[in-house]
Amino acid sequence: MSSSNYSDLCKTIYKQLLHKLERREEETLRFAVRGTAAAVLHYDSLVQLFSSLALGERSAEAEFGISSHDFASRVEDRKLHEFLAILIFASCDVDAARKFTAKLIATSDWSKRSLPIDRGDCEELFGDVATADQFLKNQAYFCTVVLREKEQNIVKKHDGLRFPYLEERPLSEGAFGKVFAVQIAKGHFKNSRDGMVNNKPRSMARKDYLLHPNFKASDEADVMKIILGSSARGHPNILENLGSLEVGDTYSLFMPLAICDLKEYMMKINPHSPTTSTAKANLIRSAEGLAEGLAYLHNDIKTADLQHVVCYHMDLKPANILVFRENIDGEDRDIWKLSDFGMSRVKIKHDDRSDGPERMFDKRFIRRKPVDVSVSATINRRGEGTYLAPESTMAKKRMRTESDVWSLGCIVSIIFTYLDAGYDGVTKFSTAREEQKAAKDMDRFFCSSTSFSRTQTNPAVKKWHAKLIQQAYTRSKKEGDVFKGVLEYLDKSVLVVDQGERRNASSAKDVASKLKYAYDHLRTIKSSAADDTEVGDITQQYSPTPRSRLRPFVNYFRHSPQNSMQDYQIQQWTIPTFRAFKGCAVSRDGTLVAYYTDTMIALFTSESLSHTGTADLDPSGAEYVLEDKECFWQCISLTSRYLIASTTKPNFDDHSNFFTVTKCYIFDLKRGPSVDVSLDHFNRVSLPLPEIQKVAISDSSKWLACIVRHEEGEREPGCLFYSDIPMLVEFARRRRESASDTASSGADSVNEEPWRWVPLNFPAADVTHLSFSNQNEVYVVIQPELTVKTREHKIPVLCFSPEKRTLGTLVIQSQGLDSGTVRLFTTFSPLHIEETCAIITREKHLHIRSVRLDDNSRDVQTMVKGHRLVKVLTSWQDDKIFALGTQSANNKMILMEFGIPRPDEDVEVTNLTALNGLLYGEEFAATLSSQTEERYIIISTLRGTIYKVVLPS
Repeated sequence: MSSSNYSDLCKTIYKQLLHKLERREEETLRFAVRGTAAAVLHYDSLVQLFSSLALGERSAEAEFGISSHDFASRVEDRKLHEFLAILIFASCDVDAARKFTAKLIATSDWSKRSLPIDRGDCEELFGDVATADQFLKNQAYFCTVVLREKEQNIVKKHDGLRFPYLEERPLSEGAFGKVFAVQIAKGHFKNSRDGMVNNKPRSMARKDYLLHPNFKASDEADVMKIILGSSARGHPNILENLGSLEVGDTYSLFMPLAICDLKEYMMKINPHSPTTSTAKANLIRSAEGLAEGLAYLHNDIKTADLQHVVCYHMDLKPANILVFRENIDGEDRDIWKLSDFGMSRVKIKHDDRSDGPERMFDKRFIRRKPVDVSVSATINRRGEGTYLAPESTMAKKRMRTESDVWSLGCIVSIIFTYLDAGYDGVTKFSTAREEQKAAKDMDRFFCSSTSFSRTQTNPAVKKWHAKLIQQAYTRSKKEGDVFKGVLEYLDKSVLVVDQGERRNASSAKDVASKLKYAYDHLRTIKSSAADDTEVGDITQQYSPTPRSRLRPFVNYFRHSPQNSMQDYQIQQWTIPTFRAFKGCAVSRDGTLVAYYTDTMIALFTSESLSHTGTADLDPSGAEYVLEDKECFWQCISLTSRYLIASTTKPNFDDHSNFFTVTKCYIFDLKRGPSVDVSLDHFNRVSLPLPEIQKVAISDSSKWLACIVRHEEGEREPGCLFYSDIPMLVEFARRRRESASDTASSGADSVNEEPWRWVPLNFPAADVTHLSFSNQNEVYVVIQPELTVKTREHKIPVLCFSPEKRTLGTLVIQSQGLDSGTVRLFTTFSPLHIEETCAIITREKHLHIRSVRLDDNSRDVQTMVKGHRLVKVLTSWQDDKIFALGTQSANNKMILMEFGIPRPDEDVEVTNLTALNGLLYGEEFAATLSSQTEERYIIISTLRGTIYKVVLPS
């Protein structure tokens, strides 16, 4: 058999190996998972390969003195599949394969060769430099690291290795490390205790540190074991350490992948205050677990020889508190875990005293270059050490466990602010601390000493706490007692500058006890009849709604009368549920209202009306509960045809050509001969996107538009993603069929992706509003974050047509002085005239503008005097605007209308009717509809109240 047969066979095997490599399109990252070489070089392939090694007339058996069966068996027994795969993948000639066979297979006295092999051994094996060079350049593809769970993995020959990451996605960057979401390939995460490996890809977080060149490994390695090894076994509220990897000057820690951190949860995922006492109690229970975890770090860690250890975290803040969804005692709960021990220190304790020098985790690593403040930070110095204790600023720092307790007290203060007023309240509290004269433009909880005055607790803190207590008492006496008990305790015993007797007497365990008291009392408050239902009864309380024909909120309603300014028919209903909604949506035609929490979506129609004569909606409305515990619902959009919802944070998906995906659920509400509101029929579409932050559907139900964050970080420019919805559904169906068909060639059988991107010049976080007009135009309203480099306050408005693929832009400039309490942008509504819109700024300035630069025929810029406008809706003929808002100095919401004025014409407002129970500051959704014989406005609030205002014909 000639060498040409060997060459042809190697080409075939090469193609098979290449097809099975992971990340094969990226040459520097491609790798083979365990078993790849053995799967390709199976018994039959080895027999053929051995036969092709013959030269001249003699057979391979005669030349090497072994049979083809012996060859295949010895490759298996000596575990040489990877070695042979490298030789073939490197396109080494038949002489190299013969030397491999003679030295490693045909002899019984063989020396074991471990991969990766070094250059000297490689040249000795093959006998020439060229072959050795070819082999060495390709061996890394088949030398993939296997990580050992909960062990320190050290890689020395990293040039000849690959790492088993199917995908890497940046998450965040701290003072010392960068965090990535990674997916580790099947078979490459091993439990050394039982020898088991992961039987499917495993997702986790990886934090990369840069090792300090002066690091003393023998000393600081013990710190790692103490902080991370002991904590992992000890407490459910401390992030588990899954192992470490040291490669050159990079040290990586592996941890479970969280849904989000607490800052992100309050700021983006659920920025509204919880609306029920049960939801508030559950948040306090999560905070109690956090305090228990800190108490464990301070008191309950032991070394391997049972010595007591005290660990100071030193960097407690919401961004270092990770949120997980776990099942505890049969109940799905949010669990908060302490993470990021980059600033931690430990001491050995003897006789209840901390003796000996502190051993510091951060001394092992190099502090990364700080972020350019001029680019990303706000004009003030907000966020600089907000949660640090006063002693952190002293020349001779005295950081102890009570320093952690101070930080914990700050976090509890923020949490109770969030319970009262959501993230908007957290922002205002930050401004109040920052505006104190001695605060030096910082929002810390203390004011540093100046001119020989003593450092003091920030005066704004106690005033703010008093305000929170007062507002809690307006809701109920029991809630007021809870707020008073916790916040006054913080004032008197935790947020105390002196490290002496008072603060030293308060421990993390004491804070946990106060929070347990708050939880036990708050959960007994019954804000509605449904609050009698236990959390564990969630699945029994809601049952699927049978198929029914959709009717708008027009007929069959039983309503509660209200006092109105005019004779308007107002109907009002409530959803009797203990769950706190984070968002709601109303279809443009007024037929559907949807609510959602972190894990559930509920849909209501006129069929949801109570038939008991009460003003309640049936709590067993159509619902869907998110099964994936690694994410929350992020946002939804609703029309009479579709409900589309996206989840937080991208996942990793094995059933697509791209691994990092965002899951988008498209619920088809008109499936079958009758209208279906059971939410049973949906397509889960995997999109190759970073996180979707806003979503909108066109009135025609044809187009989907999303605002997508940049994959590299929050402050990088985002993009507008759009797609034809029917084509997207069909694409998802074809991809599922392709993935399930083992004979299919994968993406070759799937049509071209039905989506497009429009790059934005602003971060996705700056997009305030996303909606479609009646003409299928997408409007994107942007409120840029004020920074040192962007002092000009303005609102860019983009108008994009998916059908024409045209993009128009207008800019609304700031008028007058900026206010610290009212943001520049308030609300927006497109007019029915093409590319024209109405914008309200600072709750009182009205702008009517066209995005076409050559059209200023209808430009209006005027003030609506005596009112605060929160939401505007334009009429069908563009002759008037309906607005929801308040009269000045009044918190009760009313419905009003006014005609669209001419340029420089004053606005004359007519107050139509009061909306009893709806107050300024509440979150709601609203739509103006005329799909039936009557015109009406539907308003849905986050606390589960739905209003219908019937307008005169």
